[in-house]
Amino acid sequence: MIGASRNAVGTAIKPWREEGWLETDPGGGLLIHDITSITAHARSTM
Repeated sequence: MIGASRNAVGTAIKPWREEGWLETDPGGGLLIHDITSITAHARSTM
């Protein structure tokens, strides 16, 4: 991802990072710790 797309993704996943449900890998990937909570949160905000 580059530019605005990367920033938009960072903003979108920020609440999940703050909850500890996922973290970013130094190599640029995502480490998901609680997909159930992420899914529930995403569905509740639609």
